[in-house]
Amino acid sequence: MSVGLVDALRSLDLQLKGLPTAVPEQLFEVTLEPAGGSPTGRPTGPILMKGTASRAL
Repeated sequence: MSVGLVDALRSLDLQLKGLPTAVPEQLFEVTLEPAGGSPTGRPTGPILMKGTASRAL
């Protein structure tokens, strides 16, 4: 699920409201997509960062 587009390198506070409930070991990835977002609705660009949740949020 996409959490949206970030237009510049900066800190970003993500709102959990409306997102699926995270579970332990949930995988999160940040990908580089073309302006306007992925043309397919799924990640298409290279993975810039990834990690897992140590506990449910």
